[in-house]
Amino acid sequence: MKPQDLLYRAGLLWRGPARWHWRHYGWGYRAQQTAQGWVVRGCGLTLEARQLANWRPGCEGVHILLSGPSAARIEHPERLCTQPLITVNGSFQVLADTGLQADLYLVSDVGFVRRQPERFAAGLKASKALACDHRVLYRLMQTQPQLLAAKPLYLFDNLKRPYHASAHWWNRPAAEGFHRLGREVVFSLRSDLGFFPSCTVAYIALQIAAAQSPRRVVLFGLDLNGGQRYYEGPNQQEKSMLAQDFETCIRPHFAFAAQVLADRCIEVVNASPESALPADVFPKRPADACLQPLA
Repeated sequence: MKPQDLLYRAGLLWRGPARWHWRHYGWGYRAQQTAQGWVVRGCGLTLEARQLANWRPGCEGVHILLSGPSAARIEHPERLCTQPLITVNGSFQVLADTGLQADLYLVSDVGFVRRQPERFAAGLKASKALACDHRVLYRLMQTQPQLLAAKPLYLFDNLKRPYHASAHWWNRPAAEGFHRLGREVVFSLRSDLGFFPSCTVAYIALQIAAAQSPRRVVLFGLDLNGGQRYYEGPNQQEKSMLAQDFETCIRPHFAFAAQVLADRCIEVVNASPESALPADVFPKRPADACLQPLA
């Protein structure tokens, strides 16, 4: 580690744990927020990133494709693209035989980018745009910079590790669209303020979708049973904390999100009938019943 990085980390220790996550950036990454998004500099690059509030504002609906095994059983995956489609991590592979692209590829796990760079590159190729947080972006600037020029980039703050801001999000002033329950959870519709990660990328995807003010959001592959992701082979399964986090984090956070969205008249459907998330959070319907034929 370079001497200036050691000094930087020493300074963060003095500033307290709410800013210790800044260590992931050090001297090598600088980002400035603008009215349209962000200007980011580092690793010899200057990038312009957009705000997710401007992704698909006012759309009729949004489809979110997650990685639960039920996603592989969708009979007509091409129909996922009848509405703006968000894919995450390896879920894009459901579209592999359709010749179609997802509208937005969401990656918020820097470990996924680090451990599976080839799969990330394939997911970006299969999508029209990329959405990620600052830590993921910095990793890409360091290791796969050539990919960042290929597609439009949307950047957001992860509220548990916001760029050059305190992780104590509960101390922020009240703001319209920034719904919080004490110090436990946030459901944010404000891309300029950031999104709360909960314990699953599905929660971030739902916030991004809801920030577009659609009439309906459909979640595909939201199994949440801690089992193998549908795209993983027999010896490729990565560790999952879904089962451990379900009762203490995932279920109560989605229940809070359901209240917020009901108040805003946004319908949310869970298209995984075998999902561990109960139907009193989001109603369940079979996946293909939620999909209309392509026009």
